[in-house]
Amino acid sequence: MPVAFTVETLRALANSTSYQRGQGYFRAGAVRKITQTGPVFTARVMGSEAYQVRLDLGGRQVDATCSCPYDYDGICKHIVALGLAVIKQFDLHHLPPSPGQAALDGLNDVWERLSDNRRLTFLLAELRASPEMAQRFHQFAEMGTPAQAARRTKTAAQRLVNELIGLSFDEEELLDSGYDYDDEGYENHFYTLLAEAFGPTVQELLLLTRTQALPMALTYWTDIAEALTEIEEPAADDFGFADDYPALLLHHWNQLLTEAGWFDLLPTVGLAPADGAALTTWLKAQLKPSEPVADHHVAANWEPLLLALARHPGAAKLLLPPLTGSWLPPPYQARIRLQAAKTLADDTLWVQQAELLLTEQAEVAEQLLAFYTNRGDGVNRLRVAAAAFKQWPQRFTNEALTLPGAEAAPLRLGALRYRCRTVFDWADFEQLTALLPPAELAAFVDDLARPLPANDSQLLLVARAQHQLGRYADLLARYRQLDLLGYANLTDYLALLAPHYPAEALDVTVAYVERGMAEKLRYRRGHQMYQQFAAWLAVFNRQPTLREQVRTVVSFLFEQHPALHVLKKYLREAGLVTSLPAHLPVELLDEEGAMAKPPKRSMARRR
Repeated sequence: MPVAFTVETLRALANSTSYQRGQGYFRAGAVRKITQTGPVFTARVMGSEAYQVRLDLGGRQVDATCSCPYDYDGICKHIVALGLAVIKQFDLHHLPPSPGQAALDGLNDVWERLSDNRRLTFLLAELRASPEMAQRFHQFAEMGTPAQAARRTKTAAQRLVNELIGLSFDEEELLDSGYDYDDEGYENHFYTLLAEAFGPTVQELLLLTRTQALPMALTYWTDIAEALTEIEEPAADDFGFADDYPALLLHHWNQLLTEAGWFDLLPTVGLAPADGAALTTWLKAQLKPSEPVADHHVAANWEPLLLALARHPGAAKLLLPPLTGSWLPPPYQARIRLQAAKTLADDTLWVQQAELLLTEQAEVAEQLLAFYTNRGDGVNRLRVAAAAFKQWPQRFTNEALTLPGAEAAPLRLGALRYRCRTVFDWADFEQLTALLPPAELAAFVDDLARPLPANDSQLLLVARAQHQLGRYADLLARYRQLDLLGYANLTDYLALLAPHYPAEALDVTVAYVERGMAEKLRYRRGHQMYQQFAAWLAVFNRQPTLREQVRTVVSFLFEQHPALHVLKKYLREAGLVTSLPAHLPVELLDEEGAMAKPPKRSMARRR
């Protein structure tokens, strides 16, 4: 039977960014003429170029491809755009299955019609033609019968326990073995020993999962996890790595399974009806109703496994009933139900769980916003945007600013305030000037000016705001507090300050220049410092009442530092002197602008 294909299916297949961009492409008409062949839809989608997109809805899972280079996290935006267009333009309730899916759906009937001899002849030919399938068959044979495989799970747990108990993290033994470790080296060695101990067990679980029923693989995992909780400590631990040995072992066990791809393998394992009954029994036993556990480490160790089952098309539905009232804390239950809802394409369940996780996971908040936006639900979109902005303001500022309507005005204003405080864009402040009453605007500027500016953008925004409000004394007070060389471009600040407090600002600047030329700031001396000094003095020189004082400062610098030719060069380029004697080329000056030693002549040239 073909997959149920809805907007929520697309949202589950794409990350939030790809979905939103794909939605934009769809609305902009980027999807060109769609061709349908049975359950397969193809079209060109216009992006930076024309991309060929194919969407096959005839199987039990969506099969989609695109000619774009995207290969990162879920389907690309071009597939999303085509999917939205297909949902809008076509009736998807009566799609025929794809040829391959039709063959799978009829497999049981064909199998029953064939004799054992014909089945074996065909399978042997396929095994001989496929090395990969032959290897998997060898692994299947190695596991033995289900009863033999079950016995192996019991012995595997005890074997692993004995190895982990026997591990020794003894400093003298490590040093005697010739290792020269620092603290990080000891820790790496510790984790290497754990990986070596777990390695055979991880491989055995992968083999069991590929060759036996899903419930047996889950029982193996459970037996190992329970055995790990009983281990108190290793044979020796001089470094305190194993203060909580069971919790550390469980974490490392799941980490190694993640790296080996076991949690990604689980959703692909077949689930026969008899296996479904066994899985239901296992789930009820493991998730039996009780008070939620207080120790979140236990829930965290179970979460990757239960999320993998929630991604399994057959297991997701079986997982939901025993999850209710189980020992898992509510946030864990909500995350697992959310994943199950995506797998089952259950929009109602998905929304319920997404609302529970709205202020806990930013990705869920983004998906919920897209959900309500796509449905034109402005009330819920505003509510979700407000909650998300309060929790993660930087991430949801732009979303808040694009909300339409008078009801969203307070949130837009809050987002504009936040962006002005963090981005320091003058255009944002100009918008605030038009929106805020004078007293409220003044208080906002006070708040902006309270900390010392961390960069040029913040410095200039505060200066321009104070200047616009006529608070020139505040400009001067802040200028006295600044480390002037800590900012790359102070001339714009001086241009605002100098017309109102020319003499005072020049006095502060000259005092700083004198300190800058002193030995105690020598580490800052060089071309950049001299260029900045000249630029500052040039701002004051534009004030007619200060030109004589600026000329005096320049003369003083010439007299006190006659060898600093680069300083003189920058003063001349700034228009602060009318003439200077000729000097040697700048490339012969050292990094501080002093005269470099001339190169020695060779004996040959002297002769």
